[in-house]
Amino acid sequence: MKLTETQKNFRKQITKFNYKSSIYDNLRSGNPFQTTEHNYNENNGIATASLVFGIVGLILGLAPIVGWLTFPLWILAIIFGMIGRRKSNGRSAATAGLVIGLITIIYKVGFLILLSSAAQAIQNNIPKH
Repeated sequence: MKLTETQKNFRKQITKFNYKSSIYDNLRSGNPFQTTEHNYNENNGIATASLVFGIVGLILGLAPIVGWLTFPLWILAIIFGMIGRRKSNGRSAATAGLVIGLITIIYKVGFLILLSSAAQAIQNNIPKH
């Protein structure tokens, strides 16, 4: 393959600085307009969603009345956490979202059981006439 004068000058400049670029490699291959594939790290969006839903569900779940309205967030945090753990990247975020969702559900159900047993105890202690 015969190089043009521009390609020769470009090669001299590149080798002078001991630097290889994708443009230089494309010129060597004979196609300066060749596109190169980039391997970007893919984020695990499901794992991130699980973490966000878990945190928002936990924080809003601490509110007395509004907390039960965030029940879908807890469920989504658990479901997305289980799905996100199947992928190779973002497993820690998925695990954190899964655990936070489970902790929130256990906390809210335990608190509901505590309130109902306290109400039952109060009702049993009221004297009947």
